Order: sequence, then C-alpha cells, then structure tokens
Amino acid sequence: PVTHLISLRASDPECPTKAGFGEGLFSSLTSLEIAASFSSMLTCLRGVPGLTKLLISSEWPEDVSTVDMLLGSISEYLPSLVSLKVHCHTLLAKIPLTFRMLSQHSVMRRLTNFELEWPAAFEGSNDHLISLVSHMPAIEEFSLEVTRDTGVSNLTLDVLAALSRQCPKLRKLTLNI
Repeated sequence: PVTHLISLRASDPECPTKAGFGEGLFSSLTSLEIAASFSSMLTCLRGVPGLTKLLISSEWPEDVSTVDMLLGSISEYLPSLVSLKVHCHTLLAKIPLTFRMLSQHSVMRRLTNFELEWPAAFEGSNDHLISLVSHMPAIEEFSLEVTRDTGVSNLTLDVLAALSRQCPKLRKLTLNI
C-alpha cells in the first residue's frame, strides 16, 4: 500500500474525489503534500485516517470560515496527525487569521510540528500567541510567517520568554510576522 504521496496538485475542485480519496484507496497513507483549494481538501481528509504529516499548499482560501472548517475536519478525521504545514500564497480578499481561531481546534494539542505561511497579517497580541501555544503542549517546531509586508505586528520581543516557558519541548521557533 501507498504510505507517502509526495505531491498532489489539483486545479479541479473534484480532483481529490476523482483520485480516489473518498473511496479509501489511500487509507494507509501517512504523509501527504497537496496543492488544492481549501474546500476541495475536505474530501481528501476523510479517506486518509492514518495521516501523520500533512502539507497543504493553497492559492485561494475562499474565506476564513473555510480555513476554520478545514482545521475542524483535520481535528475530526486525522487522529494521528502530528505535523501540519499550511502554505497559503495568495488571497482573493484580505483574510485575517486570529490566534484564537487556531487554538480552538483539538488537532493543535497533538502537533509536534506546526508551520503556517499566510499572506495577510495575524490579528493578535503577545497574550493571544501565548494562549495559542498553551494549547500545543507537544510542540517542538513552531513557525508563523507572513509572506507579504502587511504593516507592523502587535507582537513584541517579550513574547519569546513566555514561549520558552509555555513550550518546554520547543526546539525550533520562527516568527516572521
């Protein structure tokens, strides 16, 4: 059985279904890199319950509720996931992502590796980021990057000491926001 699918690019929203994800053909898959719309990925997740590593690359999240639904589906359908990387390069509209929205999903508690590249500003302060990582007790690698210059961040250097206290297993930290 296939355990690692290096890359799947899907310009057709029905591609994951056509590729057999909804039929359980990839139920032994443990690692997946996929480039598709956020909404079309929802179909994929139900068919890969053993996934431990997921990289999502998307050019077009429809709106922030789609991202929220995707994280909810990841929490529900991928109980073994420990590594989540989301790279979003272009937005149709400015979609601010809040730390609170990220922290409300149970998948965050299991993650040892979390990476998020987002082209719009993150909304939140030091306290919001600290609250997010407090929901990630297993985190070893944590990366947040804004891929475009969107102005001044509300975060200060004071957040670094708090992050080191909240994340005793943290080995790698990237904050480019």
